[in-house]
Amino acid sequence: SDRPCESEPRPSPRSGKRSRRYNRSIVSMMNACRRAAARSALLPAWTIDRNDCSQTVTASDIQGVDAAVDSNEYSEAFVGFDVAKKKHAVAIAEGGRTGEVRFVGEVENSPAAIERTIKKLGKKYDRLHVCFEAGPTGYGLCRQVRDLGHDCMVVAPALIPKRSGERIKTNRRDAAVTLARLHRAGELTGVWVPDVVHEAVRDLVRARETAGDDLRRKRQQLLSFLLRHGRIYEGGGHWTLAHRRWLARQSFEHMAQQIVFQEKIDAIEDAAQRLRRLDEQLRTIVPIWSMARVVEAYQALRTDGHHGRAMFNRHCLSLCCHLVSNGAQCRGQ
Repeated sequence: SDRPCESEPRPSPRSGKRSRRYNRSIVSMMNACRRAAARSALLPAWTIDRNDCSQTVTASDIQGVDAAVDSNEYSEAFVGFDVAKKKHAVAIAEGGRTGEVRFVGEVENSPAAIERTIKKLGKKYDRLHVCFEAGPTGYGLCRQVRDLGHDCMVVAPALIPKRSGERIKTNRRDAAVTLARLHRAGELTGVWVPDVVHEAVRDLVRARETAGDDLRRKRQQLLSFLLRHGRIYEGGGHWTLAHRRWLARQSFEHMAQQIVFQEKIDAIEDAAQRLRRLDEQLRTIVPIWSMARVVEAYQALRTDGHHGRAMFNRHCLSLCCHLVSNGAQCRGQ
């Protein structure tokens, strides 16, 4: 009578080991989920002993952890701006691998409209990660988003991953797919955003470079005009004192050609005066700039070949300011 009935199923030792192994795998998964949730301060950091398989792991436990993780993922959003002159196209990608990516719409390129959009999205999500391509609109949008308390990245356009054969360029695709989704995936590379003072000095340096390029272009136009009429200077280098005297002795028989020659001479003189004015302004502003020591360090590296003395001339100053205002080494300054 003590023997069990033949119809009762006997537990197999192999099936018992398999069930314990399966239960341990479930426990390990639960521990990983709870640790991830605990790092986000959503659940207490308690674990289950893997060797203690007496605890029952229910489906409600797994669903609770999944809900907690999902709520943490969707508490942040990645916003992509496709900037333009009049209106910006805005798209949003919710956090998490399965977060929705959708096109929000277009917003007017004005501080008030941008602030309304950011605050509206900020009410729904705890954290916003905004990005847009570097372009002619500048860094005003980035500074405004950061002042509102959110993260913002200015993306390098040349480093954006693109699919092979993808040539269609629309605001919806740029903002929704290329920017918001890639920003969520962490595949975008940002550029350094200068402060207001640094950007102002950079504008002055670039204005000086433009004036220098304009002067060289006008000089080359005059030399091409003289070459076309067989006037070749053979006394040495161009734009020396002797070369200027040679230019002053040139004259043309036809009045129209003489007018063109004189206009080119006057244009060169105007461009040279503009360049001198910008050089003078640059020498006045750089000493009171926060990066003045870095500019001096660059100038010390440029020496003449005979005595090793620093060449503190206007060309060296402009070159050093260009390196400092555009160099990545200033990020930590």
